[in-house]
Amino acid sequence: LDDITGNMVHASNCEHKCCKLCLRGYLDNEIQMNHQLPFKCIQEGCSEYISIDTVNKYLSNNQKSKLSKNLINSIVINSEKMKFCPGHNCGLIIKFNDGLKHSKPINVRCNCSTCFCSSCNREAHLPLSCVLFAEWENLNQSGSDLYSDAWIQLKTKKCPTCQTPIEKNKGCMHMTCRSCNHEFCWLCMQDWTKHGSETGGFYRCNMYKPNDEDKEKKSKMYNDLERFKFLSGRYLEHRNSVALCEKKKVKMMDEYTKIIKELQQPNDDYLLKALNLIIDCRRAISYSYGVAHFLKNEAKLQFFQFLQNQAESFLENLDNDTDKDLKVFVNSEVSMSFTDSYYEWMNNIKIKTQTLKSYFNEILFELENGLPSVVVAPDLL
Repeated sequence: LDDITGNMVHASNCEHKCCKLCLRGYLDNEIQMNHQLPFKCIQEGCSEYISIDTVNKYLSNNQKSKLSKNLINSIVINSEKMKFCPGHNCGLIIKFNDGLKHSKPINVRCNCSTCFCSSCNREAHLPLSCVLFAEWENLNQSGSDLYSDAWIQLKTKKCPTCQTPIEKNKGCMHMTCRSCNHEFCWLCMQDWTKHGSETGGFYRCNMYKPNDEDKEKKSKMYNDLERFKFLSGRYLEHRNSVALCEKKKVKMMDEYTKIIKELQQPNDDYLLKALNLIIDCRRAISYSYGVAHFLKNEAKLQFFQFLQNQAESFLENLDNDTDKDLKVFVNSEVSMSFTDSYYEWMNNIKIKTQTLKSYFNEILFELENGLPSVVVAPDLL
């Protein structure tokens, strides 16, 4: 009885006692359930809380670490100005100047190189909005289905009786539906029994005039499909380039870090900024083709395509200029130092980086505000 009494403790400022083993188990369960401090008394229905000193006394170091993580998670999740980087195994906290609920989405680059949207936490996708980004991704993932549906509508005709799509695979105009065995003419879609000698010959339907509305509908469908294939193709090409630019960044920064260490030069982050901007702009360019897909106003579309073309030109210019073997800038014959041409190249990269950054900010401003630079006549809205 004395041993049992010695194991009983007051965990809070109430009369309830519990054994040390039960208290440790209770605290561990609270932590595993991601509950936050303060913990309530172990006695059900009691409103008192267990003191911090008691919690610290009966928790292991691992449990204390888990409790601290739970506390941090709670603070970040409930904050309007912080969120965790969604990067794999990152865990870094991103702090924003403005409240996330009332600010426009922005592309965020974490120190782990993960780029994500501040609003939906998915991959950085500006200039596309979160809603259009999801729709654009869905369109590209189901692209083959779109092609199939369009092909069926463009290359087949429906049986006049059962509406089953039929593809013409022989030269004869006499068609028989495999689903319902209905016989009809491929040209005029009328019953084949009407195409006998008594009606003036089998092919009197050469005078048939196509339905202009149906023809226009199919023509628009074909053009829309071809336009989507074009835009999707450009999008995928730039997406592939993003991955290549990521590899280029790793290679160049490894080489740059090694050289400045050998030359005992200060680490100027101009090159890292340029390479990161190239990646971010390449990604933005890829999603700009999604913007073009959803833009229906012709005047705004033409202005946007002008901005897009200029942005691609600035981007390619900077991307090409950073394709350098940095070793050619090392003067190893006279003294281990950078050549004069290196500093000219460095200043050129800095200027072009700032130019590209300013231009992309301008494009994002235009898109976020509905391309205000384009004045559209009321009858064209």
